[in-house]
Amino acid sequence: MRSLFALVILPMLCLLPGAATALTLVTAEEAALPTPKPVPLLPPTIMPRGITRGPEIDVESPRNQGKPVHSPFPLRIGFIAHGGAHINPASVKVIYLRQGNIDLTGRL
Repeated sequence: MRSLFALVILPMLCLLPGAATALTLVTAEEAALPTPKPVPLLPPTIMPRGITRGPEIDVESPRNQGKPVHSPFPLRIGFIAHGGAHINPASVKVIYLRQGNIDLTGRL
């Protein structure tokens, strides 16, 4: 896991403007948008074959253990691939789920 973080996430973090600079990902107007109603998941009609499990997201920081997190805070995540799969960092998208979802990928 640590090597994945060093190879994938750390180079991405180096592209951010300064380590001490706070970055606003969601504006107050965007945060005030209504949350969409959850869509119930339908059971698959055909059982998938092979490796179908997506990567896990490992939150390195903040490790809040159930406590609230207040902005700004350092965010560090890593991905854990399964079954010999590889993670393509260019394919990662970050979306804030609101009514009219907000793509945050370009803000990171």
